[in-house]
Amino acid sequence: NGYMDAAINYYKKVSKKSDLWFEAQEEIGWAYIRKGEPQNTLGVTKSLVINEFKNLVGPETIFVQALGELKVCDYPAVAKSLTTFKERFRPRIVEMMKITENGNTPAVQAYIAKSKKQPMTLVQLGDLGAKLPRLITRDMTLARNIVIEKEMEKEAEVAAGIYGRSLANSTSKVGLQGEVEMFKQMIDGQVLSARNNSLGRVKSLAQEEITETHRILQKMHIVEAEILQQTLALQKVTKATENSKAIEKVGTSVATGRDTITFPAEEQMWFDEIGKYKVDVVKGCQAIKR
Repeated sequence: NGYMDAAINYYKKVSKKSDLWFEAQEEIGWAYIRKGEPQNTLGVTKSLVINEFKNLVGPETIFVQALGELKVCDYPAVAKSLTTFKERFRPRIVEMMKITENGNTPAVQAYIAKSKKQPMTLVQLGDLGAKLPRLITRDMTLARNIVIEKEMEKEAEVAAGIYGRSLANSTSKVGLQGEVEMFKQMIDGQVLSARNNSLGRVKSLAQEEITETHRILQKMHIVEAEILQQTLALQKVTKATENSKAIEKVGTSVATGRDTITFPAEEQMWFDEIGKYKVDVVKGCQAIKR
């Protein structure tokens, strides 16, 4: 509805401890784009695109960053974002396709086993996140299926115990063993059904991520075409004015001084600085004479 400042303030209330923090930051970046403040968008995305978060953020984050860079005419940065997109999401697509073909991958098995002990958060996935759908920890349908599977496994253990005792006590003599065996098979079937429901839901999440990535990839192609068009236009301007003073495109810049500390310092990641970066743009898309 156009209430960008209000939206930004509310999105900022989302805690870093929440699985929703990454998407809230992404929405803040979009709000700044719509406000015409791409430099603030870049300040937001700087926290999100670090290598440590590569399994935690979606393709749209790279897209909004590239759009912000394009709007301030930072063409080298746009090219880097395009490369980052391919490097990050090409292998993820491969993993998601494996899940759609066979949902019972080792990574999915490990996730379901861990989730039966306690619900997992996005950050807790660690390296396992590279081989699982990004939204897997937030899907309530999958969580419910895993709980059902866990309870049915408990029932199966009870049924197996009853069946074992029936064999030991020779209930076949009184015609009960057949009934007990049918009961056990029924419970085993329900366990299998619950597991198939869980795997089916993971397959759906993997397919949704594939669809999302392809959709954003098409938009990245538009950004790529735009940067080529603007670069060609810039070359024409430069050639037309080659006898005058040099014309230069000034992109993003950050103020520096003798006492300035740049984060991350020495390529180290400072968690306290996440979500607090600021990018200053000096006449980003203006041609200036010197």
